[in-house]
Amino acid sequence: MVAGFVLSILLLIVLSVKYKTDLDNSVYIFVFACIGALIGAKLLYLIVSYPQIIEELKEGEPMEKYIAGGMVFYGGLIGAFVMAFHTAKAYNVNIFDYSKVLLPSGAVLGAAGRVGCHLVGCCYGREWDWGISYEHSLIAPNDVTLFPTQLTEASFDIGLAFLMIYLGIKKYDGRSMTKVYLSTYAIFRFSLEFLRGDAARGVYILSVSQWISIVILLFLFFKRKKHSL
Repeated sequence: MVAGFVLSILLLIVLSVKYKTDLDNSVYIFVFACIGALIGAKLLYLIVSYPQIIEELKEGEPMEKYIAGGMVFYGGLIGAFVMAFHTAKAYNVNIFDYSKVLLPSGAVLGAAGRVGCHLVGCCYGREWDWGISYEHSLIAPNDVTLFPTQLTEASFDIGLAFLMIYLGIKKYDGRSMTKVYLSTYAIFRFSLEFLRGDAARGVYILSVSQWISIVILLFLFFKRKKHSL
């Protein structure tokens, strides 16, 4: 994550210079968005893991285990967007004026996070005929071939970063870029969830992330419908 943060900041600087956006504002908004991502990712993890945490705490597991480890990506995405909007408001700037520098950098950071998931073995995929296998993971099943969901999402995030850069070069407005970012990721994530193999993730047939994807797509759809009336 540290390496990803450094790479995303470097990309942010390059894009800020290219598009002549205020560099200080870009960096501050992005840094606070990252803080929001950490808080959101941890909070959503604690919420979705609450029943399991309670049971394990009763069995004597230390609370520090859950504070130190465990995050949910969608919580991070939501936290990042909320914090970015509030930071921009505090600086009296329009957040969408910075979409062309923030969105590609955020996608790169997301890719780095998924590489981290791959290395530790969390967020692993279903058993598959081809893919990756772990030998010493404390999370993923060892000596089993698994679909590489983490690297698949990391690759998607890199592609999403390039898409955002392309839209910025083509002078798409910030609102449109943000809608493309959210809708594209939501559709991809909803589909990828069917290939995930980690347990205790379902809520009424679908996973938590799939329900969040549906909510995001519905929100964008009705918001567009409202503007078209």
